[in-house]
Amino acid sequence: MPDSIEIARRVAYTLLIVGVLLTVVWAIEPFYGAAYKLSLTDLAWGLLPYYCYSLLIRLPDPYAVLAPGVLLLGVDLTAHIQAGATGNENLTLYLPLLLTVVALPVGVAIGYGLRRVFGRQAGTHSAA
Repeated sequence: MPDSIEIARRVAYTLLIVGVLLTVVWAIEPFYGAAYKLSLTDLAWGLLPYYCYSLLIRLPDPYAVLAPGVLLLGVDLTAHIQAGATGNENLTLYLPLLLTVVALPVGVAIGYGLRRVFGRQAGTHSAA
């Protein structure tokens, strides 16, 4: 039976895949009203926070693995839905930078805070 860190990593990879797929979808832009094109700059810029999150997945603490991913995907999804509803694309212009510089470190801090609240590190089993 897999321990909690392996389960956390599986969930983290799922969050990562969903985020990458949503970034690809959001990088598709109308092209002269008749077709669509994939904006490579928007794609590369949008993938930056998910690349940085992929580096965090190897952390040994499941809380520090999951909290940034949930925060990253939640803020990214909320901002893109809000931008689509209001027609304000400027909202998403600096979003990847904000997610990388603010959301990921805050998520890691929340994860380590959750570990302190819930006591022992998940994934370690007592011998008793």
